[in-house]
Amino acid sequence: MRAGDLVTGIAAIFLALFIFFETRGYPPPRGTEPGPAFFPMLLAGVLIIVGCIVIYQAFTADKGKKTGIGLEAKKAIMTPGSRNVVVTLVATIVYIIVLGYLGFVPATLLFLFVLMATLGVPILKSFVFSFAATIFVFYLFSNILKVILP
Repeated sequence: MRAGDLVTGIAAIFLALFIFFETRGYPPPRGTEPGPAFFPMLLAGVLIIVGCIVIYQAFTADKGKKTGIGLEAKKAIMTPGSRNVVVTLVATIVYIIVLGYLGFVPATLLFLFVLMATLGVPILKSFVFSFAATIFVFYLFSNILKVILP
């Protein structure tokens, strides 16, 4: 059994159940429109399916191999992938804090650039992609969807 997969699958299912619980109070659909709860509930349903698949794989991947769950968890925490998760979480928290002070475009540009450079993307590619993605998202939300951005 792979402990990392088991924990990930269970966490995905709990997240999906939380989304279902939070979206049940959304306004009901009107006419042929699906309503505001449709897309989050659809994604939550997909997340439950994926979580079940990951749990199934956790139990069937190492058939016949006996390992301690503590050792597996320790190995899962020490991987480069775990480092990337921590870097992404910290960068996202800093982005949320800085967004109100800098505004959408500079904060997003800085967030994407720092995150990609930290995760090993070459500096020039990081800058070009972060600039292009920021401008695309800004144009999409501000001009097409008419969403007011900070």
